[in-house]
Amino acid sequence: MKNFKIIYIMFLVICPVLGKSQELKPSKSGISLGFDFSGLIYRIIQPYQNNYEGSITAGAFKKIYVTSEAGYLSMNENKKDEFNYSAKGNYFRIGFDYNFYKKKFASDNNVIFFGLRYGNSWMSHSADSITIVDNKWGNLIKQELPNTKVNAQWIEAVGGIRVEIFKNFSIGWSVRFRRLFNSSGMENIKPFLIPGYGNGAGFTSLGFNYSIYYLFPWN
Repeated sequence: MKNFKIIYIMFLVICPVLGKSQELKPSKSGISLGFDFSGLIYRIIQPYQNNYEGSITAGAFKKIYVTSEAGYLSMNENKKDEFNYSAKGNYFRIGFDYNFYKKKFASDNNVIFFGLRYGNSWMSHSADSITIVDNKWGNLIKQELPNTKVNAQWIEAVGGIRVEIFKNFSIGWSVRFRRLFNSSGMENIKPFLIPGYGNGAGFTSLGFNYSIYYLFPWN
């Protein structure tokens, strides 16, 4: 029920924009498929982490785009004499973007946007060989954290740009602020990362995406 309430609130935000704008005629721009390269950047910084994400964006109106994003994250961190930790999971986001960019000509596909998303993630994680270092009593070993399933939902605000570099090919980046509003399976231990969300220990999280897009025009 909470999920439907969040989606309903997002539509309440969209409706006033639809009612006031003078440019909201059906768009014939097309559908964009995107791939997020930021996971490759994180892979260099944190070799134990793999993250893949794709997106589909369709022009609902001249200024508004409906967007869905989905991805997969896995990690396997082994810190010698401390712990072994592994996690994997999937996620999706759905929402809309509003384009503030004023076109200079009809075929201009550049975008400066702000949008909202609803996100949902489901994952499992586990740890073993957990060692607690104590200067007085020596190393205290807790055997393991059994495999635990986690589900999390959040809302996020996103802003960014997309620039066409070749015909129908664009690159862009976005910055995201996320707020966790519902979770389960996090009572005993919080996950290191929640797929699609970020820091599992916080109720807020910042994210960054760097993506390439290909536009399939309607006409």
